[in-house]
Amino acid sequence: MAWNTVEIKIGKDAHEVNQHSSNPTKFAFSSAIHVDGLKKFSCGNDSFEVVSITDVANRGEEYIVETIQGEQSGKPIKRGSED
Repeated sequence: MAWNTVEIKIGKDAHEVNQHSSNPTKFAFSSAIHVDGLKKFSCGNDSFEVVSITDVANRGEEYIVETIQGEQSGKPIKRGSED
């Protein structure tokens, strides 16, 4: 698995996390980020809604956060451009 370090925003707070390179809706958060009650966050210009949070090895040190992009949550996506 390859991961890239990215900056996310939860409210007004910015945090560095890892984003899976081949599955950009999967993130790895450290325990420094409070994930209790986390519903959404942004990364760059994209918004993500949290689907599930898994505590890796049940030690509270790292969390795998599965998401969907906000635009994909039932809202239509505009494709292409009009001339």
